[in-house]
Amino acid sequence: GFTLSHADDSIRQFWIDHCKASRRVSAYFGEQLGTPSVMNIWIPDGMKDITVDRLAPRQRLLAALDEVISEKLNPAHHIDAVESKLFGIGAESYTVGSNEFYMGYATSRQTALCLDAGHFHPT
Repeated sequence: GFTLSHADDSIRQFWIDHCKASRRVSAYFGEQLGTPSVMNIWIPDGMKDITVDRLAPRQRLLAALDEVISEKLNPAHHIDAVESKLFGIGAESYTVGSNEFYMGYATSRQTALCLDAGHFHPT
């Protein structure tokens, strides 16, 4: 399955809008609680089969994430985080949001990077 990297514009836009709304909810929580709320973006996007095109889904994901975080929120209330995954059921051969992709994204966009120990294992 695909979300933020989906080839269908309308499906991808649904998930972009969902993430934007979630960020506003996160900022509201942080404001009400008086401490930053960390909102982690994790997506299941990937393929079970070997794909010939690894670039296009990553380009779509990059553009989608940039659109998601385009609204500037108060860092005293909200912190964006992105999370990679190594593999998943149904995505054994190709994961759009690889660790390398998200390390570069977090560094270049100044977001937090979530390292879920459950997504890393000897393979």
